[in-house]
Amino acid sequence: MRLTPRQALRRLWHWLWARLPASALPFRLRLGGLARRMLRRLPWLAHGELRDPNDPVAYRAWLAPAPALAAPPEGPVITLLMLVDNAPPEAVAAAITALRAQPYPHWELGLIAAKAPPPLAEADPRIRLLPPAPAATLGSGAVLAMLDAADRLPPHALLALATEFAGHPGAALVYSDEDAIDAAGHRHSPWFKPDFDAILLAQQPELVSRLGAIRRDALAPNDLPGPDLAGRIAAACTPERIRHIPQVLYHHRREIAPAPSWQPLSALLPEPAPLVSVIIPTRDGAAMLETCTTGLLRHTDYPAIELLIVDNGSTAPETFALFDRLRQDPRVRILPAPGPFNYSALNNQAAAEARGEVLLLLNNDIEVIGPAWLREMVGLLMRPGIGAVGAKLLYPDGTLQHGGVVIGQGGVAGHYLPHAAPGAPGHAGSLTLVREVSAATAACLALRREAFEAVGGFDAEALAVAFNDIDLCLRFRQAGWRILWTPLAELYHHESATRGDDVTGAKARRFAAEITHMQRRWGDALRRDPFANPNLDYSHPVPVLSDTPPQG
Repeated sequence: MRLTPRQALRRLWHWLWARLPASALPFRLRLGGLARRMLRRLPWLAHGELRDPNDPVAYRAWLAPAPALAAPPEGPVITLLMLVDNAPPEAVAAAITALRAQPYPHWELGLIAAKAPPPLAEADPRIRLLPPAPAATLGSGAVLAMLDAADRLPPHALLALATEFAGHPGAALVYSDEDAIDAAGHRHSPWFKPDFDAILLAQQPELVSRLGAIRRDALAPNDLPGPDLAGRIAAACTPERIRHIPQVLYHHRREIAPAPSWQPLSALLPEPAPLVSVIIPTRDGAAMLETCTTGLLRHTDYPAIELLIVDNGSTAPETFALFDRLRQDPRVRILPAPGPFNYSALNNQAAAEARGEVLLLLNNDIEVIGPAWLREMVGLLMRPGIGAVGAKLLYPDGTLQHGGVVIGQGGVAGHYLPHAAPGAPGHAGSLTLVREVSAATAACLALRREAFEAVGGFDAEALAVAFNDIDLCLRFRQAGWRILWTPLAELYHHESATRGDDVTGAKARRFAAEITHMQRRWGDALRRDPFANPNLDYSHPVPVLSDTPPQG
C-alpha cells in the first residue's frame, strides 16, 4: 500500500512513542508538540497526496472496492417511492435496472404518477404504478424511502438499511452519507454527515433526505411523498429515534454545494434578557485583561451583564490599578482567590457567587470583534434542551482557533479544523452554520446555570488545568443537555496561538494524569464523536479523508 507523507509520519511517530519508556514522558510530549507544529506549518504533510474529499481523483482513489454481498434470508420489505410524472422514461428505466442489482431481495418500487407513463420495463411483481396519495397508504413495506429517477443506490444500500432497522427496532428514520455521480458513473463531491443534529437540519433541510428511510408507523396519515419527506419526519421525531449510517448509500446527479437555504440560525433573545454572569480568572496580564473587559463592558450589545474577575494571586501594580478602575462600574466584582492555579476551582468559586441565570466562562485573552456575539450565544442557550454554547474563536491572523471540539482526536479531544483559513466554509458548510458538538472550549463558553449546578460544576480534584471543559461538556450530554457551536459569535483568542507546550516536570506529570483520568472516566465515549463523521479527519486546517478504510 502506498503511504501518503502524513501516513508515513504518523507511523514513525507511533513507532517512536511505543519505544520510549514512561520516564521519558516530557520528551514524548515535546515530540508530540513538534509533530503538531510540523503539520501546521507544512500543509502538504497534513494533507498528503490523496487527501482532499473535494478532489474527484483523490476521492475515487480513496474509495474501497464494492463489498461482495450475499442476500439475507429475511428482513423488512423496503418500499421505494419514485415520482415519475416529469422524469424521462430512460432515467426511470436505468434506475430500475440499477435497483434490480441490489442483492437484498425484499424491496418494492412504487412509481407515483397522475397519468400512466409509457412502458418502462418488463413485468416485475415488485414494481407497481401508484396514484398520488399519502405515503402511509403506498406499498406494503415496513420501511419507505424516496428515490429520484436520476439517482442511484450502490449495491449495498438496501442491505445496510435493513440491517440498521433490524438492529434498532425503535428507529423511526435512518439516513446515510451521499455523493454525486456523473454521466460516466464517476463518483465525486461526497457529503459526510454528522449523526442527527436537529439544529443543523433546520439550516440544511436535505441533511436526512438522501438516503433517508422511514419506518411506516412513523408516518402521519397526511404525509405526502416528496423529496422532503424524510426531513419532515425527522423534524417531528425525537433525536434518539433517528439513526445515521456513516456510509455513502446514495449517488445523486447534482453537485453538493452550499444551497441558498444554508444560512446560520440566528436565535432571538427572550424578554427580559437573562442576567449573564461573566467569569474571568486572571493573574496579572493587565493589558490583556483590559482589552478583554473593555470589549465586554463597552462594546458588547447585551443589556444584563455582571462581571466576576477571579484574581488568582496578582502582584503587579498595573493589575491593581486596573482593578480599581473596573470597580467603578457597578457591574464588576473582584473575587480574591490566591493559591496554586486550579482553573476548575476558580470557576466553581465564582459560579457559587454569581447571580445570573447564565454563566459565561471567558479567558482573559479574548478580544471582542463585534457587538452582537453575546446575544447570539444566549439566544441559542435559551432554546429548550441546550446546556452550553461555544463561540467561533480566531487567532490574531484570522485563522480558526476554535470551531468546536472533536472527541477522541489526539487521544482525548482536539479542536475542529484548527487554523482553517479566514472565511473557510468547512465540510458541507460546517463552519458557517450553527451545529451540535460534543464539546466546546471554555475559553468562551455560555452555560445554563441550572445544568452546571445539576452536574456539580467542574471537577477541581482530578482536572485542575486540562480537559476540565471537555469533561464538563460530556457530563452535560450524559445528563441530557445538548452543546451548540455558533459562527455568529466571533471573537479573537490571543494567547493560545503562542502558548508553549505544557511538557516539563510537575506540569508534565499533571497533564499525563489528566489524560489518564479522561481515558479511564470516559472510555468508549472517546472513541467516536457522533458529530464528526469517521470518514474524515478534522485535525487539520481543511477536512481530509481519513486514514482508516472508507465506511462506504
